[in-house]
Amino acid sequence: MARVVIVGAGLYGLIAAKTYLQVTGAYGATDCSDKTTLYAEHLPACFATSNQNATRSQPALLIVDSASGLGGTWTKERLYPNLLSQNSYGAFEYSDLPLKSILPAEQSGEKQNQFITGAQINQYFHVWSEKWDLQKHMRFNWKVTRVSRLPSKEWKLEIEVTSSIPSRSVTVICDKLILATGLTSVPNMPVIPLASGSITTPTEIHAKEVGAYCCDRLGYRPLNKEAQPTGIRHRQPLRSVAVYGGAKSSFDFVHLFASMHRHAQEFQLDHTPPEPVQVHWIIRDKGAGAAWIAPPESRLYSGEVTATDRTVSTRLSGLMNICAHPMWKQISLVRQPNSWKWNLRAEGSWLYSLLYGNPLGRLVIERNRRWADQGLSEYVGYASSPKMMLLRPTSGYSTIECTSPVGIANHSDLWDTIQGSNVHIHRSSIAAYAGDESNATLRLADGTEILSIDLIIHATGWKPVVPIEFEPPGLRMQLGLARPLENTPDPNNVSNETCDMLPEWNDSDTIAEQKMRKHLHHDRTDYDVEKQSYTPYRLFRRMVAPSLVAEGDRSFVALGVLLTNQIAIVAEVQALWAAAFLTGKFENHPGHSNRTRLLSLNDCSLKDLQTSVSEDVVWGRLSGSNLFVDTLQYNDMLMRDLGLNPNRLGGGFWQELTAVYGPSAYAGIVEEWLEMQK
Repeated sequence: MARVVIVGAGLYGLIAAKTYLQVTGAYGATDCSDKTTLYAEHLPACFATSNQNATRSQPALLIVDSASGLGGTWTKERLYPNLLSQNSYGAFEYSDLPLKSILPAEQSGEKQNQFITGAQINQYFHVWSEKWDLQKHMRFNWKVTRVSRLPSKEWKLEIEVTSSIPSRSVTVICDKLILATGLTSVPNMPVIPLASGSITTPTEIHAKEVGAYCCDRLGYRPLNKEAQPTGIRHRQPLRSVAVYGGAKSSFDFVHLFASMHRHAQEFQLDHTPPEPVQVHWIIRDKGAGAAWIAPPESRLYSGEVTATDRTVSTRLSGLMNICAHPMWKQISLVRQPNSWKWNLRAEGSWLYSLLYGNPLGRLVIERNRRWADQGLSEYVGYASSPKMMLLRPTSGYSTIECTSPVGIANHSDLWDTIQGSNVHIHRSSIAAYAGDESNATLRLADGTEILSIDLIIHATGWKPVVPIEFEPPGLRMQLGLARPLENTPDPNNVSNETCDMLPEWNDSDTIAEQKMRKHLHHDRTDYDVEKQSYTPYRLFRRMVAPSLVAEGDRSFVALGVLLTNQIAIVAEVQALWAAAFLTGKFENHPGHSNRTRLLSLNDCSLKDLQTSVSEDVVWGRLSGSNLFVDTLQYNDMLMRDLGLNPNRLGGGFWQELTAVYGPSAYAGIVEEWLEMQK
């Protein structure tokens, strides 16, 4: 069977590994890596050479990650003192193991600790990985630097192992490749010039490095059982910190540094400033502005008060979301490739068409939107002071816009901290650095100078790219992955096939845009105004490259190329879809009794695949939602592809429409799908 490499040991990579092994019957059997010890560093022999003709009774699996441990976003080195998930208990876990079951009783009460800490998520991933015996497959500090395709159609990965000094190089050969690097791998660091006469930049870090900074300078212990860190760098106490950006993480960092003088024990800090740190929060005066922040608790349609992340995990919430891809009900005749046969294809939702297809339905949606806007504005208190008004999102006329980042106020003293006298908000951009590391000055575009800054934190988000070089460069676009626009392909540096692909996508996008504009609400702003820095991801079902699918190639999958508030349930369904794809289960085999209910990729032409991808890409661009998906709508599509019932809750129409979906709703889908394959 195949040799599989998964790049990334976070939420998506771990569930992909377990699901692939489960689908291929590997548990309880022996594969080529079963003799390794926990977290080994050597390369299993079957991955060392090209041996596509070798016969193996079981798949060989390898999980590689550039970090020093598992967890992805939640790896130990990225945890910071007040890091909380935007998910409450029961919403961020895999369906087979409740997170609360691994925590001490005093930590698992919903009222005492409603939102999950970063350390708890890290602990959960370790326990869950042990349950599924995944550690022996993992290699940490293995950074994939280059990916190429061999003439044999095998994948070649060039890896730098950074756990030793000097680092060493490893070459891995595999049959199938899963990229699970997600969208939070490459920091987006602004380039800020030095003022005339300045020779050094101040201490500046990205949000990704805040945890390491706190360990290094403040004696932070991410995991309670750890011994006190050694080698802490003692410098003068923090006096002033600048936070640049308006994403949800910027709220966390303002809260962290502005309140650490009174939360030292809670934050597990051994060294804290004796006086309140002066925090300068700098948010650009252009663009979407600060994230809109929801209260920690909200009311379900049933009237029940619950954690806010649960209230958006219902089908009705998805229907009311104007940012989601439109899913009008339509039935069409589709001709099978290379055949005279035609099939009926039904897509979309009758309920969606009913709600958005008449003036009364659109009025209900608009009233709901304005009600939510008013409620959030009153909760935050934008109008309470000029200072708070600076935090109001600036895109459109509503607090809730598709271009605005989203967050939940999961710290009880967040607003009191922000309104404190040691927090200063500036709506401008940083024009230049002046001074030196020990006495830095920030010069803002509006002429303001901020003196004596000890630390600058860039809460400026992430670059939407896979942090790997591809050889040849055109392979990146062939795989449907994003790339910087300044490196747009030309005949001198990429393959002719990639160059031929560009006009095809332009034509497909033009047709899709004509269709999508019909579904834009008449009062919506066209957000296609700012120059895009990257080409879009072009992945069918947000996972597979259309060109490879059309060629019958079932060897590559990308996971986590989407934005959603309910990533745990998406990850589990994506993992099963990916396993089915990689094992060839989406082919139209004659005589299969359930095949009429399943996705049949060999019945899809390249044009069909490109049309689907273009509609997805164009809607994201026009609406401003970009990579956002409505979780349940997206999962429904994948479940139908797999031949599984997407309605998981039971209890009738109203229950299905208004009840909360969590990971537990998808418990047993792998077993259910495997039973269907018999």
